[in-house]
Amino acid sequence: MGLAKVPFARLKIAAIPIALLALAGGIASALTVTFHPAPPGHVVQTMTAYLAGEAMNGRYRLINSRVSLSGSESQPYLSIYAQRGDGFSEVYQSPSSHDALSLVPRRQKMPGNGPFLPVVTLQLIGKGEFMGSGRQQGVVLVHEASADCGSTTVSILRSDPGPGPIRLAAQASNSCDLAASIQGNSIVLTGPYYNATAALCCPTQARARAVLTYGNGRWTMHPAYFKLTVRGMARARVMGPIPKMTPSPKNIMKPPIPSPGALQTPRP
Repeated sequence: MGLAKVPFARLKIAAIPIALLALAGGIASALTVTFHPAPPGHVVQTMTAYLAGEAMNGRYRLINSRVSLSGSESQPYLSIYAQRGDGFSEVYQSPSSHDALSLVPRRQKMPGNGPFLPVVTLQLIGKGEFMGSGRQQGVVLVHEASADCGSTTVSILRSDPGPGPIRLAAQASNSCDLAASIQGNSIVLTGPYYNATAALCCPTQARARAVLTYGNGRWTMHPAYFKLTVRGMARARVMGPIPKMTPSPKNIMKPPIPSPGALQTPRP
């Protein structure tokens, strides 16, 4: 006896309830994920990144959310959570009273029925193993503007194993506009390039392109069109590591030796 032939159409119909059950199970699993505390406002973007390593306790969730201020005005928030058991606990939020990195400016209502300033835009760009295999870094972009075109900053965020606190690996910034995309283990930056004498209205090059990479223990940008800040030290259009400034004995200024008369206490 041979196996009975079942029409292919009937097999597809029978598979639909199974697929729906799997989809429902996935949605239910996603809905059961808890965040302590919950991100403020409504969520705009989410991203999972293994900032502290490939283990489960190295998983982080980056969330871009907005809180309504008035009418169409809103305040963006960057909240980062580390996995703790079945849920996620907040380890960083900007803006907040404990914001050590000050990545997202807090908008303020201007007096006299003025607008909320500065205008702030937040984007989660993506993630990558820029600093070596085994741990990822997250890339976020913040644009702020008040009276003019403002400035844009691309920040690369990392964490230590453990997991540890959120740290700033490097920042690339530019006047007015700056876009970022991830290509392999590199970050491609595009935006207007201004030389030392160019006005904001008239960039030296309207659309410049630079590649930000990490290698041999340092971040480099090529060409160096934009400002690169590494661990709090700025490298404005400069390639290579920051040289160590070791003063020579000839360059060390010594205080003048006072004359003997100057050391005497004046008589009353």
